[in-house]
Amino acid sequence: MRRVLENETVEYFIEPQEIETEKAILNGEWKKEINIRINKITGLPADDDTPDTFVEEKNYQEAHNILHYVVKDDPRGDIPENPTNNSQYSNWEKSVQEWLNENEVELNLPPKQDENNNENSIKISISSPKKNERININELSIKTSVETKNDLSKIEYYLDDLYVGSTTKAINFSPNLNNISDGSQLVSAIAYDSENSYGSAQRTININNSSYNSNNLTVAWLSSLHNQTFSVGQKINLGFSAKSSRQAESLKIYIQTPDGKKGLVATSFGNNVFNEVYLSWNKTQQTGNYTLWIETDSGIKSVDFNFQVK
Repeated sequence: MRRVLENETVEYFIEPQEIETEKAILNGEWKKEINIRINKITGLPADDDTPDTFVEEKNYQEAHNILHYVVKDDPRGDIPENPTNNSQYSNWEKSVQEWLNENEVELNLPPKQDENNNENSIKISISSPKKNERININELSIKTSVETKNDLSKIEYYLDDLYVGSTTKAINFSPNLNNISDGSQLVSAIAYDSENSYGSAQRTININNSSYNSNNLTVAWLSSLHNQTFSVGQKINLGFSAKSSRQAESLKIYIQTPDGKKGLVATSFGNNVFNEVYLSWNKTQQTGNYTLWIETDSGIKSVDFNFQVK
């Protein structure tokens, strides 16, 4: 071979140009980044009926075989709507998922819609307040009705994205709220049955209070406290949700005892909305009037709540 080619010109292969496509899988990226609209209340993918105030976008990852993203006769074309129509899809996908499991590949997988959740298995409606009704927050009463094939487990209530309480029956529910801003608010009720299926209903109302401070801290008390009487040494269980009108990453719960001393009960962390904060306080050693309030790290203070120890 050397003798045959010794007088020939040396030639080299042309180095191929790098090809970039709009599909990550064709560029050798097998972990696909996806952005999904999530229902903040259920933690599941949001549907078209999910109110915008309940929706947040989150980034996830997924990994599938190449047939999940390309049509073999048009690999650069649109992603197939039904990739499982390809007769080889199941075989290829099985192998990919087995490889991921065997190699313990960690993926930030998106949540899956509950396959057991049948939208027809439980329905809830709000009959009061009426749509766009003008109402003082102290007069707010939410009346619902539920149709379900299974036993009703609970109904959760929200004002925008603030959790304000729950019931185990479809009754008139009056949240214990203070300092709600004037203007449009979304009332939501989510009903769950014994099989964890759920249905939801929403109603827009207009809050019309006589006075309102724009720098407010909305508090929904989930346990009875205001103007209650307790015994010396009795443990007090506190439960509340709170929402700040200004940026807040933490809030502190303070109490003032009958001798005028102020003390920190607890600190809770969140991001403007602090849903379902529960704690206990057992230092009711003095008789007299106690005052409880909440402050955010942005300097907003709730109205005072008072109780008595005898």
